[in-house]
Amino acid sequence: MVTVVKSNLLNASEKIIAHQVNCQKKMNSGVAKAIREKWSDVFEKYQKTEPQLGFVDFILVDRNYRYVANMYAQDNYGYDGKQYTNYDAFRQCCKTIVETCRNMPKKYTVAMPYKIASDRGGADWDKIMDILLEEFTDIDLTLYKL
Repeated sequence: MVTVVKSNLLNASEKIIAHQVNCQKKMNSGVAKAIREKWSDVFEKYQKTEPQLGFVDFILVDRNYRYVANMYAQDNYGYDGKQYTNYDAFRQCCKTIVETCRNMPKKYTVAMPYKIASDRGGADWDKIMDILLEEFTDIDLTLYKL
């Protein structure tokens, strides 16, 4: 089930905070930058990862078994209005997150930024929302909108 709330993603109570990253090892803007500033371990792990489209890296961020999930769904980045999000990679990342949640001993929920992959990644929000609705059928997903 997918719901939208007005709140700050960094204060989410869900067990997994997922966001999209590029494969260029840059987290210099948007949600990625905010996550980098709040949880430096996430950026350090991101710098050591060999990025591949469709890969998800789960980084433990606190003692309550909360994770940040880096979703590698764009190869490059830019601020020129181009589409950088790869829809197939985004879908694969969603599938990985859902499968990971299903395999947890307790129910895990997921938080993502509202308009993930669309604002900075340039994807069509309606297509991204369709993917989210198709993939998150039995795992609770909350989209955080400021």
